[in-house]
Amino acid sequence: MSHPGAVEILDTHIHIASHDVDRYPRQPTGVGSDWWLRGGFDAEALLRSMDECGVAGGMFVQPVGLYGYDNSYTIDAAADHADRVRAVICVDMDGDDAPGEIVRLGRSAAVTGVRMFGVGGRSAWIDKPDAGAAAFEAAATAGLVAVLTVFSAQLTTLKPLIDRFPNVPVAIDHCGFPDLDGGVAVAGQALFDIVSSANVSLKVSTHLLRAAMETQDLTDPADLVDQLAEHFGAARLMWGSDYPQSPRGYDEMVDLGRRSCRRLSAADQAAYLGASARALFFSR
Repeated sequence: MSHPGAVEILDTHIHIASHDVDRYPRQPTGVGSDWWLRGGFDAEALLRSMDECGVAGGMFVQPVGLYGYDNSYTIDAAADHADRVRAVICVDMDGDDAPGEIVRLGRSAAVTGVRMFGVGGRSAWIDKPDAGAAAFEAAATAGLVAVLTVFSAQLTTLKPLIDRFPNVPVAIDHCGFPDLDGGVAVAGQALFDIVSSANVSLKVSTHLLRAAMETQDLTDPADLVDQLAEHFGAARLMWGSDYPQSPRGYDEMVDLGRRSCRRLSAADQAAYLGASARALFFSR
């Protein structure tokens, strides 16, 4: 666990898989990798890994690739560890009653965010303003953060919706998967255009930090975080591991998160690593 006087680290993007397949049946959807087949990723195992790496807590994010829209394990696990974890659920935005599901599942005190998918063939709602508005209204009613899992280019379409509901906090998964070729400040214009929407925060994940390290102009993950902090302010950035969807060890991901913000001020590092997530997801 984190030590007294140390910066609190909260991981905003963790996926879990139960060993109890009778109580929590697996129903793979083909989204993402089949990380759960490696085993050892139940809530308790993940929390032990967090303890070993000095991570105080974080968000269990519904793994759509494994459970689809059955949020049972994500919610139950977060409720069992409410002293340090909250849940981000996911609903079928193209289904018959996404708003009703958001309100129903949001009644659990363990739930503080709802994931709205716009990737993997689940994006029809983005071009239907009424559907998006109804979902945002439901999130407002339930007091949830709207967590958008969308591509950067889709943010242009979604910006009017985001601005229509300024009291609904929005967190964008993986910063909207921007194309980092040539530097994010150039290729990520759709992302930076949303900076005027004050209710938007960005989840800076291992997926994105590694992508930054592989580009010609952004060989250091701190280059990316510095640019994002310059445009958005560090208080609107939140680190997330995306473990175990992103491969390799959890300790390596935590170290990458720490290194990526090393040039920021002490206060900004604290915001990026945990304080912003604490304010956004743990204040309900």
